Amino acid sequence: DRLRTNIQPTTPAVEEQRPKYSGFRRGCVNLDVWLQNVSERAVKSSWWQLLIALFTFLLLFGSPVQFWVVPAAGDNVFDAFYLLGFVVFMVDIVFNAYADPGYLVCNPCSRHRKLHPNSVDNLGVASYNFWCDLISSVGFLWDISF
Repeated sequence: DRLRTNIQPTTPAVEEQRPKYSGFRRGCVNLDVWLQNVSERAVKSSWWQLLIALFTFLLLFGSPVQFWVVPAAGDNVFDAFYLLGFVVFMVDIVFNAYADPGYLVCNPCSRHRKLHPNSVDNLGVASYNFWCDLISSVGFLWDISF
């Protein structure tokens, strides 16, 4: 930031146009702007969406393929994929919680209620998408054999 101020003149008009990075609020807690930006970029990334799609495919069709096609010796490989899928889905939940202010909403948070007064999310602890993501993440744990 010091380089920027040395290169650009600092007039009151320029100072007002610069974004202020401290004190952003997402949901009910103060979050670091860097983590918000990383989360937003990760969630919108086509690579991340492809990874989520692959693990969703594994969640839906991995167990039948494992049962009908793969011999019992290959169960450890599938268990490793299921565990990795669980970790990726949990990281996705964290990224979405940082990137989307309506994803993980706590009831005492009045900011979300002001933005979305007729939302069903105001009745509970989190959004419908959060609960779907959490339940699908737990689905990976049921497929692990150890």
